[in-house]
Amino acid sequence: MTLIWHPPVTPGNQKNPPTCVKAWIELGCRVKGQIIQPKLVWRNAYQEKDSNSLSKKNAMVSGTDLLHNVDILDIARIFTSQDIDRERFPLAKKSTSFTIVTTENELFLFEVSDANERDRIVSSLKLLVARLASLIIVGDKSLFEDFFYPSTTSDFQKKFCGEETIVYAGS
Repeated sequence: MTLIWHPPVTPGNQKNPPTCVKAWIELGCRVKGQIIQPKLVWRNAYQEKDSNSLSKKNAMVSGTDLLHNVDILDIARIFTSQDIDRERFPLAKKSTSFTIVTTENELFLFEVSDANERDRIVSSLKLLVARLASLIIVGDKSLFEDFFYPSTTSDFQKKFCGEETIVYAGS
């Protein structure tokens, strides 16, 4: 999904403009007994191809810069932005913005194209967080099917290709 991320303006960082980002849910994984949680991830949708050159009217290409993320289980609140702190987020549009607050009191403010899209995203993220948390609480193992990459090659094939067996070239 495409969002506008509004990084907070802080006294030490006055030049932190809103940025068009691509956001997605990254599945978690199990590696050698360790569990890496599912995350909401975003990165700049575009970056300048060559910041020293003004040729081609600053052609834009897909960004390869820093990823930002928040663990799904670290999300404490998701709500439509009714009161926006104009000191921290001077350019956010109240009618199309939503806020994510983490358990560490980090605040992420995003903006979308219209109120309907905002409401759909807020509702979907709330349901996602609630479903993951409830599956963990009741000990339902299906959470690994829904929120994690498959741990074996055959499970991966079934989930993403819909096939029972893997056919390798030359076998």
